[in-house]
Order: sequence, then structure tokens, then C-alpha cells
Amino acid sequence: DIVYLKPLPRHWKREANETWYRTTLYNVLLPLPALMLILMAGTTARRHSLASDVARARRQKAPKAARRDVALAQQAMRNNDTSAFYEAMWEALTEYFGHRLNLAPGEVTRQTVVDRMPEGSESVERLFDTIEQRRYGIRQEDESSDDEMESLLRQLTHTLKQCERMKL
Repeated sequence: DIVYLKPLPRHWKREANETWYRTTLYNVLLPLPALMLILMAGTTARRHSLASDVARARRQKAPKAARRDVALAQQAMRNNDTSAFYEAMWEALTEYFGHRLNLAPGEVTRQTVVDRMPEGSESVERLFDTIEQRRYGIRQEDESSDDEMESLLRQLTHTLKQCERMKL
């Protein structure tokens, strides 16, 4: 009885506008919560593993600590402040090897570091000796201060890069 009241459909085809769940943006954003969950789980697992393994966490801090102190040494060299330069160099050595070898700050000495190094410790010994001598004012007369500081800085960065590749 009511069939004659029902109007005829205007279009038999689907219209050009799609429903919201069939859009490209929806399909791109759909896996986003799962990816965020995976990322957070990975970050939490890494944080937990670093908290439980202090030695590994300190080994990972070593290069960053050394870079910071090397930058301070470069700044002191530009300012012609030799005492600050050698202090920063000493801090770079002690912080790097303290973190790398998991030593307390007072335990980082030339002999301790050399004993724990597998090979190639001659350059580390020379660095420790030279920097310690310059910190306490023992200087060779035949070397100019600027050239010596530049070569010592290059030697330090080269040695620390080599030590980073070594398995200690």
C-alpha cells in the first residue's frame, strides 16, 4: 500500500565522496597507535636494560663526555688559556676512561688504564704523562705552546677514537 509513496532513487552509483573509513588519511593513520606502542615498549626496554647494567650505560656515556671536554679544550686554546686547556684535556681523559672502564673518578690513573688496555697503550701512556706534566707546569723549552696544544689535541682525539674501536 505504501509503495507508491516511496520515491525513486536518484543515483544507482556510489557518489564520489567516500566514507571516512575508506580515505587514504585514515589508512595511513590506522597503524600509528600500534607503532607508538612498539616504540614505547622498545624505549622502556632499553631504559630498563641500561638501568640494570651500569657498566654498559657508562660505556655509552664515554664518547659524549670526551667530546664535551675536547670542545672545552678547543675553546681554551682559542682563548690562549693554557691552564684551562690542560685541565680540559685531563678531564677528557679521566672522564672518558672512567666511563669506558667503569672506574670511579679517583681510580683513573695512567697505570690503571694501561693495565686494562689490550694493546697500543703507548699513546695513552704518552698522553697521560704529557698532560699531567703540563698541568703541573713541567714544560719542554723547545716546543711552542700553540703548536704543542694543537698536536696534543689531535693526538687526544685520535687516541680516543682508537680506544672506542677497541674491545676493553
